[in-house]
Parts: sequence; C-alpha cells; structure tokens
Amino acid sequence: MARCAYSADGKTLISAGADGIVKLWDSETLAQLHASEPQADAVSSLAASPDGRTIVVGGWGGAVTFLDARTARKLFATRLVSKTARR
Repeated sequence: MARCAYSADGKTLISAGADGIVKLWDSETLAQLHASEPQADAVSSLAASPDGRTIVVGGWGGAVTFLDARTARKLFATRLVSKTARR
C-alpha cells in the first residue's frame, strides 16, 4: 500500500498502491468494500472530499481521477501537463 486516507466520517479507509488500484475498506472490521479499476498511473496521492461523495486520485504521470466514494467507480479523469513538459 503506497497511499492511504480516511473518509470524512472516518468509517472508510481508502488505500492505493503502485498497481494503481484504489480500495475502500471498512475502518472498523478492515473488510474490503470495493476496488477500482487500475488508474492510468501509479498513485502518488489521494484524498476524500469533505462531503464524503468523491475521492480524488493523483498519479505520478499527471493523471487525475475522480471516483465515487461509495463504489470506487470512475466519475471523471484528466491528465495535467506542466508547461515545462510541453517543450
């Protein structure tokens, strides 16, 4: 596991590893609830939104993915590119 975070209510632990798969766990029982499809890049960061509805996942290659916090399904994905990378 490379990255982890808690949901805003503390009931769900969110984890991600080098394989790019985001997993949702029950924070009391540690039972796995859901797993996402692999992300475009290895996960460099993740965070849960304050309202508990969305997980934002950042990848080492600039991919940013928004997941449904209840199901780990992809809602939206994009790729950020720095100005220096375009040269």
